[in-house]
Amino acid sequence: MARKIKFPLKMKDGYDARSLEELREHFDLESVLGYFADGRLQTWLRDRYFDDEAQQVSELDPNDSELVTKICSILGVEAPQQAVNVDVHEINRYNEKRKQLLEKYPEPELLNYIDAVAFNEDDIIQIIEKGIKEIYLIDNEFEFPFELDGGYLVLKNGSRLSYTSMSSLFDCKFIGKNASLHIDSSAGPMCEIFRLKFENINFIFADEDFELFFKARILKDIDSSLEIAKSLYAGKEYKDAYDYFLLAAELGNSVAQSFLGDMYYYGQGVQEDYAEAAKLYRKAAELGDAYAQYSLGWMFDTGKGVTEDCAEAIEWYRKSAAQGYSSAQYILGQMYYYGRGVKEDYAEAVKWFRKAAEQGDENSKLFLKEALKDYIIEI
Repeated sequence: MARKIKFPLKMKDGYDARSLEELREHFDLESVLGYFADGRLQTWLRDRYFDDEAQQVSELDPNDSELVTKICSILGVEAPQQAVNVDVHEINRYNEKRKQLLEKYPEPELLNYIDAVAFNEDDIIQIIEKGIKEIYLIDNEFEFPFELDGGYLVLKNGSRLSYTSMSSLFDCKFIGKNASLHIDSSAGPMCEIFRLKFENINFIFADEDFELFFKARILKDIDSSLEIAKSLYAGKEYKDAYDYFLLAAELGNSVAQSFLGDMYYYGQGVQEDYAEAAKLYRKAAELGDAYAQYSLGWMFDTGKGVTEDCAEAIEWYRKSAAQGYSSAQYILGQMYYYGRGVKEDYAEAVKWFRKAAEQGDENSKLFLKEALKDYIIEI
């Protein structure tokens, strides 16, 4: 006959209790209650021939308000006063989650956040109701479990979340571990209110338009923000375009900053403001944006939004022209031709006119043909 293996009870300190004396010495209420809830405590006692104790434990009611006192008395340990009222079912769920997590990802850092680990949508809801703001989505596909109705967050089953839960969702951070998140358009209004943050999650979207919106608004994706902004700008929907350019600009995108500079310069969707335009052009120019460098040069050249400064204008024109921006090359050619802000230098002027002309700049072509026709120059 095969010998029966007597499994130990692992306590929270990592000790494997194989006898009642060891259980008492390393007693951990949370672990013991978990073993009681899943039946392993009773089996453990019977395996060691504590049949009376096993029978008494089996007869206990998990909802008994004196459960902790009674189970500690049966095992011969003193009941912790601070833990008289406990939810055995909650402890059992905790232990099952811990076991499930250890089976797949025995990583200490995840165990440290086990209260924030979600294996399904119900886990997400329970975690949010506890006020936890960092949620770890583990090895599963999730559907975003919220909709918005009259300003309240509503679960898919129709029940409303409490104000406390809504507040805890504010600035919530979802961290994925081999997890996918299904998002549909119903999450859109909610995401406008709550600044959710996501990391390492594979997103599955219901439709392409909403995917673009979600990536721009929620994931703060620069390319998505620019795509929407440019489309709105082309359709002359300047006020909406401004919002999306601003999203990208605040993340340090020079293209968006340049567009915003234009909008303030021309009063598109905002009040015309040359000073604000110059600030935005400078931000983009300092990041190396050739168009912004040219535009900032123009601001200094004309004294719009800044103090007129020809030398400063030339400096920015030169940086833009060096990157191949034809408009800057053309103006730089003019400045050398007329000796404006620099010493008159026809050869230098021709050099920049030619560079611009080679890129198809018509003004430079005309200037080379007409204004320089009296000079022996190969065009």
